[in-house]
Amino acid sequence: QDALDLCTDGPDASAMLALADAQLAQGDSVAACVTFDNLVKALEQRQSATKVLSVPRRVYMRLGDLYAQLGNMAASKDVFLRASAAWNLRSSWLKAGVACLRLDELQEAQECLQEASALDERDAGVWGYIALLSLMRGEQYIADAKAALTQAGKLGLADAALLRELAGCLVAVDELVMAED
Repeated sequence: QDALDLCTDGPDASAMLALADAQLAQGDSVAACVTFDNLVKALEQRQSATKVLSVPRRVYMRLGDLYAQLGNMAASKDVFLRASAAWNLRSSWLKAGVACLRLDELQEAQECLQEASALDERDAGVWGYIALLSLMRGEQYIADAKAALTQAGKLGLADAALLRELAGCLVAVDELVMAED
């Protein structure tokens, strides 16, 4: 909490963060999203004036996740890309890549997932999404998808939703044996 207070640097930011957390706890995702968005804008404005990083990673990630939950993938992608520029973390690059996949922006998804992989080449989820991207790109990328799936499996991919999505894509391209595995 002390690090968060130092990052947000002020009672207004701390109050906005507390409000957004309370809204989330009450299940009001829309209001929390608006509050987090206003908080990020205020902190980014302060950041550009002072040239000191002031938006906590947690705030970016919460806002990006909220936008994704609310179905606004373009806003989610934008927030995760801003988080990646500020913090350069595997998690923000991965989530930016997933948002790009959902928007069918495959080239940008590839760039984001490559950044995530470069930061942590042992993340099964990153390899799973690289496999999904390869499958979405078409039959000429099946070998890439198989290699990424093999790596994801070796690393213990356990995300049930991602595994179902991968299986569906494999069935769609008639890779039934691999879909069963």
